[in-house]
Amino acid sequence: MNRKFRGDRTARAIGPVAAILCGLPLMACSLITVHTPAGDTRTMSQHEFAEYVEQVFRYHNQVVNELIELSATDDKGESAELAKEEARMLQACASLNEVVSESMAGLDSNFRVKMQLVDAVPECEEATRKVEDLLP
Repeated sequence: MNRKFRGDRTARAIGPVAAILCGLPLMACSLITVHTPAGDTRTMSQHEFAEYVEQVFRYHNQVVNELIELSATDDKGESAELAKEEARMLQACASLNEVVSESMAGLDSNFRVKMQLVDAVPECEEATRKVEDLLP
């Protein structure tokens, strides 16, 4: 009888421990570490990262709209440096634009593409800032 009690107690103790150990990787996946353009490292929840992605996407679109307005009103054309940084920005923001476009179309991006956003979004933000700094 004593043996059964110990065995039952051990089984009951292992259950919660196993659940915690199995849950740790899932908890780690819910936190996202991002290297910001300023060189800082920030850890965000999935919700915070989604807000950051949206913020950078809106900022990028704002700067792209400014570029469009500039090209419509500027007869001289843009500087070579601005054109170079604009091309770099478009390349850096391609993953972000792809995920947002698929999301707006009701499609779900694959996991690999979403994971690329961890690096792509800060790169997009940095490239967009460089373009914005070059705008007259």
